Amino acid sequence: MAILVVLIRFFYPKKKIILLAHGIEVWNLQKGLKARALKKLTSIWAVSNFTKNELCKNNDLDCRKVQVFPNTIDPFFEANIEHAIDWDLLLPYNLNYSHTIIFTLTRLKATEMYKGYDKIIAALPNLI
Repeated sequence: MAILVVLIRFFYPKKKIILLAHGIEVWNLQKGLKARALKKLTSIWAVSNFTKNELCKNNDLDCRKVQVFPNTIDPFFEANIEHAIDWDLLLPYNLNYSHTIIFTLTRLKATEMYKGYDKIIAALPNLI
């Protein structure tokens, strides 16, 4: 998408372009076209202070250009509390309402061991 940022800025210099920066992909030094595109953005919205700081530090960006915009939930979202869990989905796993269930969501990549999921998985037998 970096080429689009550079082209839009070239043909439409007054257009506002905002990047939503999320996670490890933006923590490192960006090179070439990506580095050029970062400099041409109107604003960058980072999902956390950590991401903002890493992005600015590693890419020599003015931190005033980066706003923290945390992941959010739609304030108008209406959850069906009475039927929040469809227990039939758990039957193939021999789980029911009396079991403790830990839900987590992430990528599991060897290069992202800093997330600590390996420690959670290793601790499960002790928790049981």
